[in-house]
Amino acid sequence: MSHDDLADNALNEVALFKGLLSEMNVSLKCAWDIGGNMGLYALALREQFPGIRIHTFEPVEENLRFLRQNILMNNADQAIIVHPAGIGEVDERIPMGLPKHRESENTGLYSRFYGDLDFGKEIVGDCQIVSGETALQMCAEPPDIVKIDVEGAELSVLTALTPVITETRAVIVEVAEDPRFPHPSKVNEWLLAAGFLPVYPGLDFVPSRGKRGRKAYNRLWTRRSVEQQA
Repeated sequence: MSHDDLADNALNEVALFKGLLSEMNVSLKCAWDIGGNMGLYALALREQFPGIRIHTFEPVEENLRFLRQNILMNNADQAIIVHPAGIGEVDERIPMGLPKHRESENTGLYSRFYGDLDFGKEIVGDCQIVSGETALQMCAEPPDIVKIDVEGAELSVLTALTPVITETRAVIVEVAEDPRFPHPSKVNEWLLAAGFLPVYPGLDFVPSRGKRGRKAYNRLWTRRSVEQQA
């Protein structure tokens, strides 16, 4: 999938989610974009939610270079703040890599699950991860909406954010059917237990015919209302 196709997908998806949130009278002032990659999703959030402040987290140095370039090219540096780190349960430095079995140039596939030579390639050995508490200190404001695209580390990120997202109104999370990742149902169980409900059942990304790949799902979750919790 080309850069332009990925950008269109992000913009169309955020536009869809904006419509659903508007119907629910959910207003957003601050977003945390966890797994920023090249900035396509952060730019889509800025396009669809004028005035929103976006904190984007990206731990891979090569991705950070393109992320910063894309933000500057789109005159978005006042709206999008870049944090050169991922989010996890503790402050640490870890290796991350692309999956060896994937024939793709999608740099958004970097994962801690492919940070070793047995399963990964193009391994970056010193990526910064910060805890939820450290991330909150970096941002100085909690998020109204969180987008998570972290290639298998969703549960670690959500656990890290437990004390941070008590007032968060919505979560956009991608999960993938990958044998090395926790099963997507585990992410669903966590969000349900934390008081969120799925608003949109999922957007399926299926590889083109003849291409190797896996199925991934992007889903919007919103905080339960008092009536729903009763």
